[in-house]
Amino acid sequence: LLSLTNGALAELGQTPLPAGRYTQMRFLLSPNNAANPLANSVTPAGGDETAVSTPSGAQSGLKMNVDIEVEANKVADFALDFDTCRSFVRLGNSGYLLKPVIAVIPRIADAAQVTGQVALPIATTVTSVSLQLNGEPVRSTPPDSTGKFVLYPVPVGIYDLVVTAPGRATATITGVPVTATGSTTVNLAS
Repeated sequence: LLSLTNGALAELGQTPLPAGRYTQMRFLLSPNNAANPLANSVTPAGGDETAVSTPSGAQSGLKMNVDIEVEANKVADFALDFDTCRSFVRLGNSGYLLKPVIAVIPRIADAAQVTGQVALPIATTVTSVSLQLNGEPVRSTPPDSTGKFVLYPVPVGIYDLVVTAPGRATATITGVPVTATGSTTVNLAS
């Protein structure tokens, strides 16, 4: 999952559904078991790969609230945005618990995105570029090694773009517009 940053998406598949309104979706995980003890795992910075406890992920699935209308003979497409930074809870010295933070976002062909560039000295995997609404991150990503970032898909709105990097002051640009008809570009490289 950590490789899916900067607007990268991985297709999970399609399935036919009867027309109607759907309010919940479940995502089943493979269980950690003797044959595959690290089916669900995390490798903390400077640490070893460790199994993650998924209390109901393998039995009843990770529950996601959706509000989606599936029309007859149409495709309803959406993206699942998994927030890795907020989805794992350390259990003292006994490992990690998965408490997934997943946003379900309707996806259209010309979905809104915010692209840009940060200065090379802060273009690292520990830098975070996020769009925030009322102080809460809506989308976030680290920049790539050239400083480029892509936040996609983004719901239409007016956001604060926040850049945080260790040992640096946090930079905030307020009033960044995101419209349904185009891409917003923000250049922070200078």
